[in-house]
Amino acid sequence: EVGREPRILVGNTAHRANLFAAVVGGTSNGRKGTARSEVEAVFQAAGASIIGRAQYGAQSGEVIVHAIRDARGPDEGESDKRLLLVESEFGRFLKVASRDGNTLWNTFREAWDSPRVLQTLSKHAPAKATGPHVSLLGHITPAELVSRLEGDDIQGGSANRVIFLASRRSKLLPS
Repeated sequence: EVGREPRILVGNTAHRANLFAAVVGGTSNGRKGTARSEVEAVFQAAGASIIGRAQYGAQSGEVIVHAIRDARGPDEGESDKRLLLVESEFGRFLKVASRDGNTLWNTFREAWDSPRVLQTLSKHAPAKATGPHVSLLGHITPAELVSRLEGDDIQGGSANRVIFLASRRSKLLPS
C-alpha cells in the first residue's frame, strides 16, 4: 500500500502521496455516500488495510496525533502511522476547525505537508507521531461549503490543500 515513501521533490521539499479530498454534491442526488461505499468495496477486495485505519469526526488536532502517536512510557502508541480521516459531514469539520483555540486546522495543514514528526504540545497530554501519513475524505453540499468556508481558510492556505470534487448523479438507472 502507499505510504510515505512514494514522493516527488519540489526543490528540497518532498511531496508525498497523501490526498485531502472533499466531495461536493447535493444531499440526495449528489451520490457522495454511495461513491464512498463503492470505493471502499474496491479497496477491501484489493486487500487494502487503510480502511481499517479510518477515523471519523475529528474534533481537534490532538485527536489526529493521538490516533497515530508514538510509544511513550507504558503507552505502546500506534505502529501503523497511516490515518484516513473520513468526514462525512465536512461542514461540521469546518465549523469545529473555525472555533477559537481549536488546533484542527493547524494540525491539518501540518499533516498535509507530511512532516517527519507531527506533534501537539499541550501541557497535559503532549504527543508526537513520527513518520505520519494522513489523508482526508470529506463530503459536503455546495451551499454548506460556501457558508462554512471563511476568508481566513482560503487566504491562510487551509482550503488550497483540499481537492474539491463535484459529484452529481447523471442519470437514474434501475437496479
